[in-house]
Amino acid sequence: MNRIISTITAFIICIAVTAQTNKSPIQFHSYEHNFGTIEEKDGIVQHTYLFMNITDKPVTISTILTSCGCTTASYSTEPLEPGEIGELTVNFNPAGTEGEVIRELEVFTNQGKSIDRLLLMANVIPTPLGLEEQYPRTLAEGIRVATLRCNFGFLEQGNTQSKTIILANIGTETRKIRIENSNKESYLTIEPPTAIKQQTVESLNVTYSIPSGKNIYGTLRDTLWLYADDVKSKEPLIVTTIITDHFGDVDSEEPAPSIRIEPSLVNLGTKSVNRLARGSFIIENTGKADLIIRDVETLGRCTCNLNNGTKLKPGESRTIEVSLPAPAEVGKTIMASINITSNDPVRPFREIRVQLQSK
Repeated sequence: MNRIISTITAFIICIAVTAQTNKSPIQFHSYEHNFGTIEEKDGIVQHTYLFMNITDKPVTISTILTSCGCTTASYSTEPLEPGEIGELTVNFNPAGTEGEVIRELEVFTNQGKSIDRLLLMANVIPTPLGLEEQYPRTLAEGIRVATLRCNFGFLEQGNTQSKTIILANIGTETRKIRIENSNKESYLTIEPPTAIKQQTVESLNVTYSIPSGKNIYGTLRDTLWLYADDVKSKEPLIVTTIITDHFGDVDSEEPAPSIRIEPSLVNLGTKSVNRLARGSFIIENTGKADLIIRDVETLGRCTCNLNNGTKLKPGESRTIEVSLPAPAEVGKTIMASINITSNDPVRPFREIRVQLQSK
């Protein structure tokens, strides 16, 4: 009992020190949790975050978004009174993961007006699997891969990076292999195997080489079709990367821009089927150098009036208008997104989610 009281007392002291500078109405005791090394075969692990309402008004958690379906959260939707401590319990399912895993949760309070970000980390030891279990996604006859997506993450202009995609032949015969890229203006070099023997694996090597000094920013996507004995794959392999400026030393003391977006979830509420809903978010440069929007990509039928090349001076902010047509099915909720690449050296890529329900 003494240990519990001491923990809560330390929590309250921590909040008292930080509450004045935190714009969120709630303060978490900790924003990160590391499960350490866990076994995939042991199944779901759980952690409870403690948080306090540090305002003088009731606070409600309205939404929690997770970066992966392997992570779920349970919490009370009842208002949290001033000074009251709440609990947010998170379950992480390590199935299908291995190695160092990081998952993010976005906690929205008061109808999405405020947001807190929580991190979960774990080192997952995978369960040994057979060839068919290791490579569950079918491409062509007998040829499988672990996943249909290969993500390079951030890649700076002027840099080159390579990755390996493992192709498995679970069949009883050797298959001849060739690859076609549907992107005709690609920066991706492909080195496929010429053949894969039965019950073996081979490497498909892919390399992005991004030239410097060109206006290449944002997400690049390459769609690769595999042919096994001249039979086209049922689904393509999607290779992606996000191109940014060459930032050099991000810890440099040179003046730099800093992007702030509020909110990162634009909830458009409800709208009659097929009718256009409108909303907005604010983008602000909280840094000490000009913020330049390098690339704006809209996904899921949404549009916005933010353009490539938009420049914001230090301290400048703008309201960005967003629109999205409601789905044709009554009661259906859709999510769209706006991907923004900028010259912010710390967070060069930001995603704004747009939510709408039809009525």
